Amino acid sequence: MPIRILLLEDVPTDAELVEDELRQAGLTFLTRRVTTQEAFVRELREFRPDVVLSDHNLPQFDGRAALQLAKQIAPTVPFILITGSLSEETAVEYMKTGAADYVLKDRLARLGPAVLGALEERRVREEKERAETARQQAEEALRRNQEFLRQVIDANPNLIFVKDWDGRFTMVNRA
Repeated sequence: MPIRILLLEDVPTDAELVEDELRQAGLTFLTRRVTTQEAFVRELREFRPDVVLSDHNLPQFDGRAALQLAKQIAPTVPFILITGSLSEETAVEYMKTGAADYVLKDRLARLGPAVLGALEERRVREEKERAETARQQAEEALRRNQEFLRQVIDANPNLIFVKDWDGRFTMVNRA
């Protein structure tokens, strides 16, 4: 199944370079390239990308605003910044606010591994979340079953008790 990539890039030749690099990395993908905030929001909702690749500077819209919107609309989708120039402080700021990675345009060979790494991190995170949800559901089912068993035992008019190996009572019904 191809990776769905939303590409926020205003320079067509830069977009071609990004796609060429992804092909060289052996990725199978579908891209939707957008240049405006409106198109970006629409494609986040409709295209439902697996990953967002975003330029830092665009004429009417920038990577910071794109990251903020992506985190609101599609919080689990990895966001990778692609830029020609970026200070270390700006890169750290992006990472602190939720970017999965950043790639400099003169080092696009990192792009394929960055995309694969971000997708793997997302898969692991979602797997952990599913396991945690299953654990919580199992605990809730156990609690309900224990409560039901307690009600059944308490409703019995006969004396019911349980002792541990040391002879201590661990459960006694109301009778």
